[in-house]
Amino acid sequence: MKMILMYSLRPELVDAQTDVSRRISELGTSV
Repeated sequence: MKMILMYSLRPELVDAQTDVSRRISELGTSV
């Protein structure tokens, strides 16, 4: 729910968080 609220406030901020979490998941799969 918080992500939806943040998205409505700062879409670019959520885009950055999504990119970071995606990179972290990629790191997890590579390791």
